[in-house]
Amino acid sequence: ISLSSRGEPMMNKQFVDMLRYASDKRRFIDLKINSNGTWLDEKTCHGILSSDATVIVISNDAHTERMYREIRVRGDFERVVANVRRLHDIRRRHYPDSKLEIRISGVKVRDDQDEALFRDFWSDISDTVVYVRMQSRWDTYNNPPHPTKNYPCVFLWNRLYIWHDGTCNPCDEDYKSK
Repeated sequence: ISLSSRGEPMMNKQFVDMLRYASDKRRFIDLKINSNGTWLDEKTCHGILSSDATVIVISNDAHTERMYREIRVRGDFERVVANVRRLHDIRRRHYPDSKLEIRISGVKVRDDQDEALFRDFWSDISDTVVYVRMQSRWDTYNNPPHPTKNYPCVFLWNRLYIWHDGTCNPCDEDYKSK
């Protein structure tokens, strides 16, 4: 299960309850959270770390405040850094046996982004730092089928996506949940 996409999942007032519910079922191989890191307050950090969440992916494309502001308009770089540091520190102090992987995920959208500096900046407060090139997305609903990419999607059997409002969807590409 991925608690992610179509909005910040932690903005849902029942986010920690949703995590607890999924954890109590104990039927999932993977319980993943995607976040921008803005809402990682102390209560939410404890909720995540006391759940069966296996990975939290913090989407963040910069290692400097200036670049972060330019890429993630109206984002607060210092707040996100402090929140990720809080999660890391709470895990170290209160949940030393936690299996939660803290992953920072960057997407290269500009030529002036430096992958090495990005990795160096985030590596002390995370377990994994990944950095990928931006994918060009096409219009899932209005474009004709791709001439060579017309094979069945394996992701339908891989993960259930749960949007910020609780809507469940088997496909991340189905961005309108049709």
